Amino acid sequence: MVLTAGGAVLPVMLIALLLGNQWAVDGLGDVGGEGGLWPLVYWLQHPQWRLYPDGSFENWGYVISLDFGLLLFFVLLAGLAAVGVRAVAPDRGMLGAVVTGWWACVVASGLASIVVGVLIGLTLDLPPSSGSIVWNTVAGGAAFGFAYGWIAGLGALAGFHVGRGTGGQAAAQPGYAPQGHGQQGYGQQYAPQGHGQQGYGQQQPYPAQQGAPAQPPLPPVPGQPPVPGQPPVPGQQPYVPPQHPAHVPYVPPQGGPQQPAWGAAPQQPPAPEPPAQPPAPDAPTLDPPTQADDESGPAERAPAEGGDAAAGDLADKTMLDHEPEGGDDRPRPPSA
Repeated sequence: MVLTAGGAVLPVMLIALLLGNQWAVDGLGDVGGEGGLWPLVYWLQHPQWRLYPDGSFENWGYVISLDFGLLLFFVLLAGLAAVGVRAVAPDRGMLGAVVTGWWACVVASGLASIVVGVLIGLTLDLPPSSGSIVWNTVAGGAAFGFAYGWIAGLGALAGFHVGRGTGGQAAAQPGYAPQGHGQQGYGQQYAPQGHGQQGYGQQQPYPAQQGAPAQPPLPPVPGQPPVPGQPPVPGQQPYVPPQHPAHVPYVPPQGGPQQPAWGAAPQQPPAPEPPAQPPAPDAPTLDPPTQADDESGPAERAPAEGGDAAAGDLADKTMLDHEPEGGDDRPRPPSA
């Protein structure tokens, strides 16, 4: 925008500097006429400026009015050109830039001429027969913009192309234009990476700054290869490629004891348990002796003991002497 505004103002400023000064205006007024191409020459002298009053009817108020109107014309022309060029499409900017500069010159010249006409009418004592000084000044300014505004349009076009070329070079620099996610720069080719190389999108380790505390390394993402140059993290299992047997799930054989998983800690065998002890037999319970048992015990035990002894002697005698018992009816052997 700045280059376009400057390009529109620069050629008009040269016209005012060469043909709008007080010496050129006075000289052309003396030799000029009313017909032919002289009106076009007079329109070129519309943006006038003076250093001091010259003539019987001029004063310092008239000089200040002309100079202020010229500065106002330049400011309005630059502002309108900068605003109008924002609506110009970059790919179709040739005709649009020329029309924008031309339009800005017509509007700026007309508005500045209104202000100049009002100020001249306040500073000069002109007779009523001279007509309206305001409308005469506005007509001269609009005629200059319409007849020579294309010069400002060409200057705006030159500034527009220079500004677009500068912006295009800045956009072509690497890293200037942000690329979307997953997009690849023009002319870049994808190269396959071998085992152990860093994947796409991973951050490179930056050197530690001097005077800054060392930051602990971040743990690697599970399933991702470690970053080159980064120390291993305690407790982190080493990275294995997808073709490694560790990535294949272990399937135990059918009918056999189940084996522990790959990489798991071995299970400890269960501790042997002591054999179960047989239950102890119940101890016989004896009834406590009563008083009747104590009184009759000796008398009953004595015959019983005597009978048992007699029976034992009789059995021994019978077995040794082969003598039948008294109740036996078998014949006895003859005596010697």
